[in-house]
Amino acid sequence: MGSISTSLRNKILKLVGFDKFKFNKVTIKKEVLEDISDFAKNVAPKEFIALLSGEIKNKTLYVNQLVYKKFNSSYVSAGFDPEWMPDYGYVGTVHSHPRASSPSKRDLHTFNKQQGVHLIISKPYTINDIKGYDCYGNAIPFEIQ
Repeated sequence: MGSISTSLRNKILKLVGFDKFKFNKVTIKKEVLEDISDFAKNVAPKEFIALLSGEIKNKTLYVNQLVYKKFNSSYVSAGFDPEWMPDYGYVGTVHSHPRASSPSKRDLHTFNKQQGVHLIISKPYTINDIKGYDCYGNAIPFEIQ
């Protein structure tokens, strides 16, 4: 949404229903984290990207599935083919970084398109190398279920 004010952005998000996507806590199934780790190791040294599926109950975002979609991959980025990128129905994204785990400008652009949690896994691609971020790139902790 580029250079619009935060107030206007929040009004737009409320208008399209993103204000209903509020949570105070994130819980991710251990199997999902293990799948992320395995996928990152298998795709390395290239990056990968996938979607996260789940639900919000009692202000907790539960991530319970990793959803693979067709994506383009290189040594410096990964992205979905536009015809495969969903408009709704997912609670976040995950992708790998061969180096740092902090979000890049391109990551923030992707995060900003969807509410939820966005995970980045960095080398050596273990569960402990996964970090969570909100749609603005702020770090958010998660619990393992």
